[in-house]
Amino acid sequence: MHGTNESRHRPQVMTLAVISWCLGVGNAEAQQSKAPYAAPSAASIQSPQPAVDRFPIDLPTALRLAGASNLQIAIAVERINEAEARWQGSKAAWFPSLYGGAGYTRHNGQIQDTSGEVIEVTRSSLFVGGGPALGSTISGSAASPRVGADLSLTDAFFGPLVQRQLVQAARAAYNSTLNDTLLQVGLTYFDLTQAQGQVVVAQEAVKNADELVQILVNRVKAKTAPPADLYRVQAELAERRCQFLQAEEFVRVISAELVRLLRLDPTTVLLPADHKALPVSFVDENAALTELIGQGVANRPEVAERQAVVNASAERWRQERWRPAVPSMHVSFSAGGFGGGKDAFVGDFRDRADFDAMLVWQLKNLGFGNRALQRERASQSQQALLSAAQVQDLVASEVAAAYHQVQFRKKQLDASRTQVEAAEKALPLNFIGIKGDVLRAIEAQQAIQALASARARHLETVVSLNRAHLALWRSVGIPLQSVPAD
Repeated sequence: MHGTNESRHRPQVMTLAVISWCLGVGNAEAQQSKAPYAAPSAASIQSPQPAVDRFPIDLPTALRLAGASNLQIAIAVERINEAEARWQGSKAAWFPSLYGGAGYTRHNGQIQDTSGEVIEVTRSSLFVGGGPALGSTISGSAASPRVGADLSLTDAFFGPLVQRQLVQAARAAYNSTLNDTLLQVGLTYFDLTQAQGQVVVAQEAVKNADELVQILVNRVKAKTAPPADLYRVQAELAERRCQFLQAEEFVRVISAELVRLLRLDPTTVLLPADHKALPVSFVDENAALTELIGQGVANRPEVAERQAVVNASAERWRQERWRPAVPSMHVSFSAGGFGGGKDAFVGDFRDRADFDAMLVWQLKNLGFGNRALQRERASQSQQALLSAAQVQDLVASEVAAAYHQVQFRKKQLDASRTQVEAAEKALPLNFIGIKGDVLRAIEAQQAIQALASARARHLETVVSLNRAHLALWRSVGIPLQSVPAD
């Protein structure tokens, strides 16, 4: 997961500019075959792309910018706002709703009077008024508004408890999103340092190849070396130029990705502030793995998020267990003006007030429905527990993987440093050997390749170690915004 990320950015084919430039080098070499002693200009290693403004950036700055402007983090903030709004709404269930308005009723035909006789009546009535109700109006008439007994006391009591846990889950999810985003920014920054370091390696290789060409030009003129040696090192120089341009391309591509993550101007080109990739350490490398795993399980926001979901599921289970024993309640009061009369006449208005209160117990489907819902909630609670255990296992695995990467890549760093030192000593000796007619050009060419390869390997090892350190820092649950400045 946190290995080298070049494959994410490396195109499968070179861009048209690189291909065209390399073909141009080939055409130039073909022209030189007619005059094999003409030395190519070292100035041709410069990128053919137009100059643009480049801005340096370091890791702490990149992390601060990401925390302030990344869209994934902004979405996570809005999810917290959504959860808090639902929590506030659930706590307001105990407050009555206010109703106001007017109702008109007209009746034609038979109706039963209070003595029980069925009579023929044509009448009209009008009610204007309103009042508070603890519940929701589902029907009404001009005589008096009527509401249903739909305020479940179990929902009113347990609802806020559930929503409060979901708010905690949303806040933990925000921290998780923040850490994931900052990790992505950090890894992309290290990709940028590697790409820029590869530019430096390629420049050095071009310089060494150009120096070898100059040596071979003089030797061919002196007829102490065959022209084939010159052609071969000229091809090596062209290859090194192409690699330089390809490295420049990687810098631009990775910079574009970092600019996207930081939401900067898309035309901006970022460069690492450090001119050389150096190993960094964010976590004590001598800490015990068991200690780091315990720290990760205790601190990771993913674990806190799943625990909040577990708590919410437990409250929902308790809610259904209490539901058959706790009634639903309705209380309402209305007041206003009421009047009416025969036929279409509406008059004789006077004050009117109505008060309703009721408690209703429900045994859903003779209790079988309640039992089924309780089993459903119990299963959901158990699923939440199992999911939380899965997250803890994943956290432990991530900590262990990052820990082992740090330990072994640190050892690789020593080996790669030794490789670079040996290659640095070998190259000038090869140049001396060629000038003294002791060695052939191909041996110096191989020395150039070996030095470039050693520097690239060392650069990759340094950056991969830094990636592993950053991944370990995140995996143990330390907020990435606290990454120390260099």
